[in-house]
Amino acid sequence: RHYMLHNMLYCYVCSVILNEWFLIFCLLQLVGGKWYLIGFATNSKWFINIKNTMKMGVATLVSTAEGDVDLSYASRGHRERNLHLSVSLSTMHTPNKNDIIVVDVKYDDYALVYDIKTKQKVNKIIHLYGKDLTISANVKEKFKQLALDAGTLAENIVFLPKNEQCPQKPPRFLLSRFMPN
Repeated sequence: RHYMLHNMLYCYVCSVILNEWFLIFCLLQLVGGKWYLIGFATNSKWFINIKNTMKMGVATLVSTAEGDVDLSYASRGHRERNLHLSVSLSTMHTPNKNDIIVVDVKYDDYALVYDIKTKQKVNKIIHLYGKDLTISANVKEKFKQLALDAGTLAENIVFLPKNEQCPQKPPRFLLSRFMPN
C-alpha cells in the first residue's frame, strides 16, 4: 500500500532528524486502530484455570493531540478491564514488572508480542493480535512456534473464539507518557 510505505518512510526521516518522542508518535500512526487479541499462550496458573472461558478481545490505540495514547480495551462481552499504563520512551523495560517485545509485525495484518512479567516470578506470555477477526494459517504457525520456543506447553497455546458480545465502542483508558530526565 502506498499510504503504508509513505508512513514508514516518514517515520524513518523523523527518526533521523528528530528525537525519539516524535519517532514514538510516528510509530503510533502505524500501530493505531483496532487490534483483536486472537491468540494467547502461557504456562501461568491463572491462565490454565480460565483458558477455556476466554474469548477474543479488542483493543483500539489512538494517538492524542497531547502526544499520549488513548487505549480502549474490551473483553468478555461488556466487562471492562480497568488499567492505566505509563509508557517509558527511553526503554521498554520496567524493572521488576514487564518487558514487552514486538517479535514480528505486519502493521495491516498481525503482531506477535512477547510479554515477560517479572514482578514476583517470571511469567512469559505470547500474544497474537490481528487487524481482522481471522488470521492466516502461516501466522498462526509462527505464533505457535514462538510460544513453544518460549517454553509454553502445547496445551497452553490457545486461539481464542470470537466474542459475539463485544461492544462497538469499548471503554476508554489513557496511556500517559513518562518523560525521562
